Amino acid sequence: MELKELKERLDLDLERSLVSPSVLLDDLSVIDERDRKLSQYVDPLYVPVYYHLGKYLKPNNLLEFGLGLGLFSTCFMKSCKTVENFLGFQEKTDKYYSDKFALRNIKKVLNGNISLYYGQPADKKFFEAVSKRKWNVAILHEEKDYDEHMFELDISWQHLDEDGYLIIDHISSKNTSTAFENFCKIENRKPIFIETRYKLGIAKK
Repeated sequence: MELKELKERLDLDLERSLVSPSVLLDDLSVIDERDRKLSQYVDPLYVPVYYHLGKYLKPNNLLEFGLGLGLFSTCFMKSCKTVENFLGFQEKTDKYYSDKFALRNIKKVLNGNISLYYGQPADKKFFEAVSKRKWNVAILHEEKDYDEHMFELDISWQHLDEDGYLIIDHISSKNTSTAFENFCKIENRKPIFIETRYKLGIAKK
């Protein structure tokens, strides 16, 4: 699908609010049940866009940076039944993290190959995991500094399929928007932008 048509469809879906956040998230695991009432989880312009993306992009191989609880990728796959291989990455920090919630959520929608990696994006083992195949869709979620964004954008792009899609959230953040804008200039790509909670940028390889 061309980006212009994708934008038209996503804009219309979000305007109509066809799927509510609660419908998507109620059966998924969270650390604290009170989190379900947080503003981002009830915002119709946040989680639902990933469900709509899944309807249109239909990848066989899905890559995600910023795995977290696996909520976004799970919502993506709720509408997309074509995914056979999923690789989720969560950067290691001094904060405690367990991938058990992400694994539990993703297993609800995917019977295929699930690989989760907790570490640094420059780790050799992660690079080997990314290099195993070409990815049809790469999703980047977390706010980072400029150089970290550029690294993740670059490694995603290197391993994207010829017609793959690169999706990055938090374009409303200066570091994110600057990195994505410069990256698209380097690769000579004209992205689209979707007005979600934190603004979404999408480029096609």
